[in-house]
Amino acid sequence: MILWGGTGTGKTTIARVIANMVGSRFVEINSTSSGVAECKKIFAEARGELGLTGRKTIIFCDEIHRFSKSQQDVFLGPVESGQITLIGATTENPSFKVQNALLSRCRTFTLQKLIGADLVSILQHALEVEGPNYSPSSLVDDDLIKYLAAFSDGDARTALNLLELAMNLSTRPSATKESIKSALTKTLVYDRAGDQHCKLDTFSTPFVLVTFVSFLKPAYASIVTPFSGRNPYPFKFRTS
Repeated sequence: MILWGGTGTGKTTIARVIANMVGSRFVEINSTSSGVAECKKIFAEARGELGLTGRKTIIFCDEIHRFSKSQQDVFLGPVESGQITLIGATTENPSFKVQNALLSRCRTFTLQKLIGADLVSILQHALEVEGPNYSPSSLVDDDLIKYLAAFSDGDARTALNLLELAMNLSTRPSATKESIKSALTKTLVYDRAGDQHCKLDTFSTPFVLVTFVSFLKPAYASIVTPFSGRNPYPFKFRTS
């Protein structure tokens, strides 16, 4: 599968959740630091793991668009034979950046930007878990959390970085909520690929998880479908 979406939309998180749910061996590579030789070594290890234990290997290739199309050819054989399950992540339009033969063997999911409610939930969870390590003042309250969520432009990574900065700034003796806000630099978003002018069919995170997990291991579909009752994840997914 190919996960296409902007930064901080959960591409890596989705891959890790899928691997954890189906119990597969999980290998992360990044096209900026990995080459064909390393990929072939991983394929050999995956083939051995499959033969010895029957456990499949999921390879998560971050920024797959940075591999040249000739380099992407290395995935064709292992994907075709079922030796590996490939999850590629890209911020670029895969129709132009992913090799056609490989793209035809994958399903592409376009991930939406996170909405404010999603980001607020993520930030509140992060504050609850990591807050004691920073000892933030009372300035880091629900109002500031909502401000950071709106400020991050749908990017969870940016939101978490801003929260960490805000917690550190809040401990200064002269800190005020306004001084914290003024210290944060707004993230500028520029659509270099020009894809956002088109209205695209997009999928929410739960839909991606249900579809892919059901494909790999149908028995696990009941765990995440229909996303009713208690949420098994530490943050709230958008389901519509």
